[in-house]
Amino acid sequence: AQILEKVHQEEWLTEFPVAFTINPMRLDDSLETVLYFCPYSYYQQQCHYLLVIGERVLSPIAQQLIQKTALMLNEYLEHCLEQSQQRQKLQFLEQILQRVGHQLRQPLSLISLYAENIHHKVTEKPLREQATIIQETIQDLDRQLTELMVCSSGSLRLSEQDLCELLIESKERFQPWIDEKRLQIIYPKTSVRMMVDRLQIKQVFDNLINNAIHFSPINGTIRFNLQVFRHEVVMTIADQGTGLSSEDLQRLFVPFYSRRPGGTGLGLAIAQKVVQDHRGNLWARNLAKGAEFSLILPRSVSVMS
Repeated sequence: AQILEKVHQEEWLTEFPVAFTINPMRLDDSLETVLYFCPYSYYQQQCHYLLVIGERVLSPIAQQLIQKTALMLNEYLEHCLEQSQQRQKLQFLEQILQRVGHQLRQPLSLISLYAENIHHKVTEKPLREQATIIQETIQDLDRQLTELMVCSSGSLRLSEQDLCELLIESKERFQPWIDEKRLQIIYPKTSVRMMVDRLQIKQVFDNLINNAIHFSPINGTIRFNLQVFRHEVVMTIADQGTGLSSEDLQRLFVPFYSRRPGGTGLGLAIAQKVVQDHRGNLWARNLAKGAEFSLILPRSVSVMS
């Protein structure tokens, strides 16, 4: 009651908040006093102010300790809130991709069927070749659509895979583009075997390599690095491009945000979701020249060779 009376005497508190509690706590045994922290909230889900009241006058050192602890907790809560909002956006993205994927299946099947009929009925060689190209294009689109839907499903099909082999497979997929830009690719030769979803992790590598090649200058270098620790594996992909703007660093993994004109803004968002589904993390930073993407994957179940 005495604490509540003191709270009501606070001059800055012009209107009593909706959500209000008084909670005893002992921050440090050396303080030798009982503290009460009172979170003020004008909305049910957010704390706006935190008032700390002690039964005795606190020393300057004790006050600094409380202030540092409050700042640390505030940063942690902001990080948790940001992660929660990002997860909600990714869940919304999952729903969109699944719905769009199912809606595209039928027209793609019809186009493929029409192309097959044309291929069988026409006799002119150029038309037959064009029909074949249409069929192959539809098959490639269908494969990419399948990969996109699998990566957005949130379910993992774990199997033992060599991360370096998956990385090399992704690199070889873009080899014509690499040769066109005369890029030097430096990658590790170490074998690192882990339990991952092969298709989804390969999609992550595809997105990161595609991104690095796109922003690399002619005759540039893309460098892959792999560090193996006791409980996790860290992989970095660095390019020599123009780097990331402050807006890029803030919104890089937000669905539908793209640095490329005409880009979908889904590649990095999906990549981050896949890594998070593996209980890992994906982030980016600027280098002295270019940008670097880093991903960390836990080695909870892995075999090294």
